[in-house]
Amino acid sequence: MKSLQEVTRFDLNGDGKIILFKNVKRGKLNDTWQCKITSPSSKGRIRFSTKTKNLEQAKKIALDHAYKTEARVQQGLPLSPARFDKTALEYLSWANNEHSKGRITKNKKLTHERIIMGQFIDYFKDTYLHAIKTKDIEKYLDQRKRSGIHHIGENVGPSTLNRDTTILNAIFKFARREEYISNLPMMPKHHYFAQRASFTRDEMQQIQVKLDEWTNDIHAHNAPHVRDYRGLLRLYVMIITYSGIRPGKEMCSLKWDDIQYKRDGKQEYVQLKVITSKNKRGEDIPRSPVAMPNLKKHIEVFKETYPHLYKSKDHIFVHPITSQLADKYKGKPIGTFKKQWEAFLRWTGLTYEKTGQKRARPLYSCRHYYFEQRIINSDAPLIMLAKNGGTSVQVLEKWYADIKPQDGAIGLAGLISRG
Repeated sequence: MKSLQEVTRFDLNGDGKIILFKNVKRGKLNDTWQCKITSPSSKGRIRFSTKTKNLEQAKKIALDHAYKTEARVQQGLPLSPARFDKTALEYLSWANNEHSKGRITKNKKLTHERIIMGQFIDYFKDTYLHAIKTKDIEKYLDQRKRSGIHHIGENVGPSTLNRDTTILNAIFKFARREEYISNLPMMPKHHYFAQRASFTRDEMQQIQVKLDEWTNDIHAHNAPHVRDYRGLLRLYVMIITYSGIRPGKEMCSLKWDDIQYKRDGKQEYVQLKVITSKNKRGEDIPRSPVAMPNLKKHIEVFKETYPHLYKSKDHIFVHPITSQLADKYKGKPIGTFKKQWEAFLRWTGLTYEKTGQKRARPLYSCRHYYFEQRIINSDAPLIMLAKNGGTSVQVLEKWYADIKPQDGAIGLAGLISRG
């Protein structure tokens, strides 16, 4: 009579490389067949459940798995395949180390961490990396569109989906470098072109008038910080409108000492200096945009109106001492004026464009307006305008391709008359 061990263990090829067995725990036999595979070409072993109680089915599953495993080993990959969740965490550890060495920006590191921890691991879990194909990534993107941003039903646009696939691709490239996989799945691309919302010249004139009203529309019951933040918002908008500096990090980096009034012959201008990471390496580097001379009066009016907010060595846009935020935030740079800007636009009734797609206008619309008006009304070569904005001629041609020849009729006619 055969022992329990003999009955529950089969060596499929007689060489000990593919073993089927049943687990015995606390004297009870689990009828589901388990499998253990080893390879002469690689260290370690694979152990998994065939998920069947039928011996013949278990043999077929084990052999199929063994052939695939050996094929993977022959490609130089490890016997035990890497799982997504573990590899994604390894990638984050590597990215954090790269950030500490200055090779990855803080923003990129944090964005990758947020998407991987909040989206990817929850979806792909412990799936084998080599088993994730393009169709699986497409399924992820489909559910991503349905779930919305932060699961509140807000539509996920093509740019967000493309960002997700870029981060996924970074994980798979890391896995290939570590020799966990040999091939990368093809990443789906969502092609789109979304012209940014802007303002007409009349609307921008309204904005400036309304900003004056907004900063003066302070009631007795308003705390002092309301006036201060509104004054800062006004200056913030004026600087973007007259210089094309990017909202966010670039504006956040601006200091009072970075402003210089200059003259070149008869032409006055305002020289600024900001820090940007909008470059191929994502490194923080300075750039010095030239702003229109109109900006000077707005700066000087601010300094006269809010002397307590002007400190020559400090950043311009910092949380004022009157702020109701915790003390640790007072005097620290303001990361974004998004909520204030949106509240201001609702107050003006200019949140959306009046024609066309009627898109909402973020603070970036002020930068967009700057470029539109410079292209239409200035004689500056496009390459100089691109350099001044910290971008490229190709980007300008893409985003402002809808400008009509008649928009620049004065400049175009002037060229003809000089001929």
